[in-house]
Amino acid sequence: MNWFLKSFALLHDPPHKALWFEDADYRVYDKNSHEEEAAKLFDEIFKGMGFGGVPGSEESAAVAEADRLAASFDRWALPPSPGNYWVKAKYMINPFGRERREIKKPTPQEFRERLGKFVGEVRRVLEAAKGDERWLYFAFYAAYELAWIKAGLPTLPADTRVPTHSIFDHLYATASMLNWTRGGGCLMVVDLPGIQSILKSARKAGDYRAGSLLVSLVAWRVAWRFMERHGPDILLSPTPRFNPLFYAQLDRRVKGVWGLYAGAMSYYVGKKFGVSQQLPVDEWLHGLIRRSSLFPGTLYLALPECKGEDEAYSYFDEVLKEVLEAARGGEAPNLPFDLGGLDDGVKRVVEAGLKGLESVRYLPIRVAVAYVEEGLRNLEKWTTERFGIDDEVKKLLGGDLRRFLFARLLEMVNERKRRALPKYPSWFDKEGRPRFSQTYKGTWMHSSLDPSQPAVVKFGGVFKDGNLTYDDETHSWLKSLGIEEKKDANLTKVFKPKEALGPVDLIKRALYLRSAKRAGIDSVEVVALNYYYLKHYFDSERCREIKGLVERVLDGEDVEDVFGSSEAADRRLAECKGAGEEPWTPGLEYVVIRADGDNVGKLLRGCLPKEPQMPQDVEVVRDREQFEKDMKHALRVLGAMRETAKHICGGGYLVVPSPAYYAAVSAALMVTAIGDAAIVEKSQGELVFAGGDDLLAFSAKPPSFDIVKETRENYWGEGGFHSLSESYFLPALTAYGRSYSLRVAHAVTDMMSVEVDKAAELLDEAKDRVPGKDALAISTSTGHVGFTKVSAVGSVKAIAEAYARRTLGRNLPYDVEAWGEAAEVEYVLRYLVGRNTDKKELADKVVEAACYVDGRGEKWKNAVELLKALRAWI
Repeated sequence: MNWFLKSFALLHDPPHKALWFEDADYRVYDKNSHEEEAAKLFDEIFKGMGFGGVPGSEESAAVAEADRLAASFDRWALPPSPGNYWVKAKYMINPFGRERREIKKPTPQEFRERLGKFVGEVRRVLEAAKGDERWLYFAFYAAYELAWIKAGLPTLPADTRVPTHSIFDHLYATASMLNWTRGGGCLMVVDLPGIQSILKSARKAGDYRAGSLLVSLVAWRVAWRFMERHGPDILLSPTPRFNPLFYAQLDRRVKGVWGLYAGAMSYYVGKKFGVSQQLPVDEWLHGLIRRSSLFPGTLYLALPECKGEDEAYSYFDEVLKEVLEAARGGEAPNLPFDLGGLDDGVKRVVEAGLKGLESVRYLPIRVAVAYVEEGLRNLEKWTTERFGIDDEVKKLLGGDLRRFLFARLLEMVNERKRRALPKYPSWFDKEGRPRFSQTYKGTWMHSSLDPSQPAVVKFGGVFKDGNLTYDDETHSWLKSLGIEEKKDANLTKVFKPKEALGPVDLIKRALYLRSAKRAGIDSVEVVALNYYYLKHYFDSERCREIKGLVERVLDGEDVEDVFGSSEAADRRLAECKGAGEEPWTPGLEYVVIRADGDNVGKLLRGCLPKEPQMPQDVEVVRDREQFEKDMKHALRVLGAMRETAKHICGGGYLVVPSPAYYAAVSAALMVTAIGDAAIVEKSQGELVFAGGDDLLAFSAKPPSFDIVKETRENYWGEGGFHSLSESYFLPALTAYGRSYSLRVAHAVTDMMSVEVDKAAELLDEAKDRVPGKDALAISTSTGHVGFTKVSAVGSVKAIAEAYARRTLGRNLPYDVEAWGEAAEVEYVLRYLVGRNTDKKELADKVVEAACYVDGRGEKWKNAVELLKALRAWI
């Protein structure tokens, strides 16, 4: 692998190219050529590192080809710059929603000082990899953008004529496309299908997080196997950029990377979301990857050489063995973080249950491959048929249709992924003999959490003195393992009586216990109660005894053992009802929060609601007439996409997906996910996974509305951008909205996996029911469900608070229901609200929340159900 050439591709243009052309005072290393400026900056960064040189003509040609393949579609539309004019950097345009943000340019003197800091920050990281070309490249890839941010340098465009993508989007995409310039490469998708079934085989909230962590770690370690061989640039999605797993993993080999990452992210997660008020940013980020998932189970890899699907299967099997060993309590030096130990009793149970699984592929996998040579074959014909590119447009594009290679390979690999049959776990050999160890007597049985798994351990249960405890057979088995139950007090917290667990159940639970370093598996009872505890609901004299009981539950004891029954718990907890700013009533109900980006598939295909607008209000140096000719040229190319958008996107506008476009999407998803995690956790919620577009979390009832509001705002950023510093920002995914589902369930009497599934089902229904999506479903396990817009979440919260404060009559939904369907829905709603409150503003809030669905009758029914559902927050 030519690690030098990959590094050169990352710096084939100086990251300050936009400023270099604008003013000679920004030309630090060379006054006459921006390529020489880049080359001399490269030399300054790698000086004394045992890495450098000058690329040969073939190597330079490969980088130039990668540069063309990487460029965004709006840059394709422009003719090559004639060099007789330059557009000054003024603002960045969000490529998804067309919002603008001004570029904060430093003065030339400030720039020189900050560029020096940038070089110093990069070199500090490179020192740890000195003399090793592979790890020098990894270190440079990791430190490059982060050091720019930390030095206080601004976001700058790749091309000031169309400032839609940052220079770093383009440079990282160029390094990726270098993999395809010499033939033999491919686009590969490695997918862990059926993730939801892995997640929902859960008894408690911690099981969900454990399942998410397992999928995330396995997918990450497979990605890392490919990256170790070919470099981090091969991972297109999810991106290594801003990905805490990448920096944590690399820091094991190149010390200093993690510190730079935490420093660069301190503004975003520290100042913006207040993380630094609770924990140091680096500690919070490290804890985040231990307990939650930010890394999805689908990988897109741009490989320079392709051995087909077998290579992915081989890496996958190796990683499964690595994770299996970690679950058993063994050393795990290859994981991105250190693992804690397991209690002796838990370890013995896990070892017994996982015996003999080394040859079993216990998670499903699906792989699809599209080869570069395939993509180049008949590329012109495909481009004409797919995008309607005629001879005139081909001419405007300079006749270079290789730029469509990425879009073609993407379409090919996604179609093959759709048709590919997953390889699922096989728990029995061809003769029907089990490939797992059964530790209990009798015929094998299914896991009590997941019927697709055989149970390898079974914990029988009996009631004794009013408490559920292990039966005699279980006591005898535990004794045979050398477990002294009196010394292993946590055993019944981790393995409940009447549980039967399969291999994946055990791996999930053990891995989570080791990574999170917690004594027990977090429960939704803890989720439900922790908010009230931290808000001092139980601090009064009358609640002192109840506070002690709550503390026992928070410490891992079973709520029914502590309070006698769930009904008794709810009665006692309700005695500590809040007041003032906290009018809520404590109890064992919690909220499932499910979110999903709207039209993400369309976004990834390049289907956007707004047509690109070529900038006109810019300052052009020298030949403005030529600039305007170039803009007209570009608009003719972009205009050709209008008709194409009708059959590919069903309307709107089409931007042909490019590597730079994907780099911008992937970076936005990663940063959004981190922001979502910070919002959930500062609200005392429990994050299961955050993928940037999707989200699953559990929370107490009171903060659930604020979590929706703040994560939805985070999805679109501030004015369409995510601010990582005072001057560095990334575009947010503002093309489409994001829909949510809130479902209230009881921690004891409702089955959690059923409620999570129902929340997801109602999320999909909300998108269908609410025009324009950006929808919010509000539901209860008792059967009530109403729909509204996410923008109305403030009104929804106000209604719930009014119920809780009794400033809104709790009989309102039944008054509405008794009235029957009305011709003037909004008028009658206002009248009925007025009969139930003295606060006139509540009528506006009820109307806003209830009337987003179409149809008079549907609006009326929705109003009734929504108002009933919100009573669950009382």
